Amino acid sequence: MKKSILFLLLLILFDQNLYADFDAWPLLEITDDSTTICYPLYVKEKNFQMIFPIYFKTNEGKDYHFFWPLLKVSENRLERALPFWYTESESFTLFPLIRQTPEYTFWSIPPMYFDKKGPFSAVIPFYITNDNKRFIFPNIYYKKENDNITDFKLFPLVDYVNNKNVKSINYCYLLGRKLKKNYSSKWFLPFYYSLKRKGMETLWAFFYFYQKTTHQESHEIVPIYQKTEGQWHKSFRLFTYYQQKEPAYEKTGLFPIYQFQHSQLSRNRTKSVIDLFWFIYRRETITSESNQLLERKRRFLIFSDELQSDGKRQFKILDKIVSERVVDN
Repeated sequence: MKKSILFLLLLILFDQNLYADFDAWPLLEITDDSTTICYPLYVKEKNFQMIFPIYFKTNEGKDYHFFWPLLKVSENRLERALPFWYTESESFTLFPLIRQTPEYTFWSIPPMYFDKKGPFSAVIPFYITNDNKRFIFPNIYYKKENDNITDFKLFPLVDYVNNKNVKSINYCYLLGRKLKKNYSSKWFLPFYYSLKRKGMETLWAFFYFYQKTTHQESHEIVPIYQKTEGQWHKSFRLFTYYQQKEPAYEKTGLFPIYQFQHSQLSRNRTKSVIDLFWFIYRRETITSESNQLLERKRRFLIFSDELQSDGKRQFKILDKIVSERVVDN
């Protein structure tokens, strides 16, 4: 059996006139254009031939490789003999560390990487550059465009950006400014911050806060005072006293002692609610346009007394009806 396989291999290697069709890939494949035996040990396709890993014939039969990439013969001329070699084109290689030609220079001696023709070079982690970007260990980064610095960072001391979209600089992320289209801001944390952009203006200076939008304007002195005015609403707070007004709603209170709410309901009805000591006592009434009483609910702790719109009066404990009667008109 061994002799048969050896005979077949020698016949394929030296008899160039053998033509057959047999497919038992990857063990054996024979066609008019190629021969494969125990892939990838032996492959022959037109001008390509491989006896892995000893011998390769490539480049339309012009290049011969022996134990690739150790030795290469091209057009009957020795071109490569690793680990280093020279060529007639004044290039030099110390594989895989250095490759130098008149067109480019490539160094890869860890931790250094350098490509003269390409955009990237590095001495990791001390120095990295790619195109116009550069990082210098431990904390410097900058980027250039048209010989102008557009980004510069000295972590965490300085962060500078100046390009066609944004102009900003900040120091220690506590003091700085930023400018871009329809946007500007300044800050000196924790004492001052301002922002102006389309539809909004904000100012914060220590305890004072101001904000103006297309819908409202607000002033606040934390935690003492707050006032907001909009097209359809107003609110005011001084210590624990507060007011809130809307077209169909109004609320006034002194937290947590007292709160009064008044609102407009459908069918020309009004609703009034009084709370004392945050729901210990509550009175809620619904009246008609002529101020006629339609409904009433009174609650004290767990007890409630409710007059319904159908004329029934209910007495409840924990919202459970314990007594009900019809009120005579």
